[in-house]
Amino acid sequence: MKYIGLDVHSSHINCAVIDEQGNLIHHDCFNTSLENLINLSENLKHPLSLVYEEGELADWLFQGLRSSFEEIVVADPIENRMIYGGDQKSDPIDPLKLATLLRGGFINPVHHTWDHHRSQFKQLVFAYHDMAKQVTRTKNKIKAYFRKQGMIIKTDSVYHPDKRALFINESRHPEIIEKYYQFLDLFQNEKNRFERTLKKEARRYPIIGRFLKIPGAGIVTTTTFFTIVDDPHRFDHKQQLWSYAHLGKSVHQSGNYEVTRRQRKGNRLLKYVIKIAAGDAVRQKTNEFTKAYIHMVNIQHKEPKLAYRIIARKLLTIMWTIWKNNQSYKPREKDTLNKDMAYDLS
Repeated sequence: MKYIGLDVHSSHINCAVIDEQGNLIHHDCFNTSLENLINLSENLKHPLSLVYEEGELADWLFQGLRSSFEEIVVADPIENRMIYGGDQKSDPIDPLKLATLLRGGFINPVHHTWDHHRSQFKQLVFAYHDMAKQVTRTKNKIKAYFRKQGMIIKTDSVYHPDKRALFINESRHPEIIEKYYQFLDLFQNEKNRFERTLKKEARRYPIIGRFLKIPGAGIVTTTTFFTIVDDPHRFDHKQQLWSYAHLGKSVHQSGNYEVTRRQRKGNRLLKYVIKIAAGDAVRQKTNEFTKAYIHMVNIQHKEPKLAYRIIARKLLTIMWTIWKNNQSYKPREKDTLNKDMAYDLS
């Protein structure tokens, strides 16, 4: 086995190749292209293991090179920088360090799907979330613009097409706020278009239809969960999934001192959509999650934020279990669900 480390830039790539004994056998710098990397693989004796850091070009490389290398590992740049960080850092040195870490088994990988269509579907989901952020930013700018004129607006009526004329007339510079409204309409229309496309593409995957039967789980939550997790068998137990979704806990121990706290790392987008789904499930008022929330807050006297967090964990666990065991969603009895909720907190 030969180990290849890449330092990938938009214009060029630095590469280093080491053998099983850790000896440097090749070092090069060439223009960024799939053709150059495929040529590299053809000029080396196989099997080959390739590693590079997560970035904008990561998935493009992964999809384009998967048939040319026996193993492709996308490294977590934050975790690995803590290992190989030091005074000596440069483009020629970084790929050699990555290759050495790969040979030693010290790389913390970032998951990428082998399925090309799923990769494209994930890009669509992320594009939807980006457009949703643009809508939120524009709405914030509209209210901020009015605040600068001493108009403190608490309601969302300022965004409604039928109410805009009133606010425009009260503005000192109508042409500015009209332009903001044009941007808002543009981004909102594009967001709606992306959502329609999400629903259409989701029909390819029956498991998403089963996810949609779960209270609170809408098309955005289910498609985001599906594309980010990609493979339920990546996780051996639900605590690993919670940690991945930034809903787990970290333990700091030294000697007799031990403290447990909420973890600081994880997939924040997955956490965001699951917590929204938990809120939607509770507000529906006719399902097991609403009953569990009321029980936790009113009977067990838990903080509402903690109750929502526990329900978010349970939603994650249910979706993961359905997918992993190829099951359908079945509502749980309240007593059974409350026991599960208590276990999830531990």
